[in-house]
Amino acid sequence: MYSAIFDSIEILKIDAEGFDLQILKSGEEYLSRVAVIAVECVNGHLFKNGYKPQEIKDFLKSKNFKRSGKKISI
Repeated sequence: MYSAIFDSIEILKIDAEGFDLQILKSGEEYLSRVAVIAVECVNGHLFKNGYKPQEIKDFLKSKNFKRSGKKISI
């Protein structure tokens, strides 16, 4: 990410075919700049990469994100 360009991000959408958690963890230092994160959790993709949807939820909760319970399309 280009930290000099982006002071804040309104919506971050991640659809990385099962690598979503790795991407979130690799950009952990920037998550405080993000207002909303949309992550697609498809069990087949996640399990083949060795983690479960709950792990994404737990990680985001540890970063003070709350689940809206809403499905959005971007």
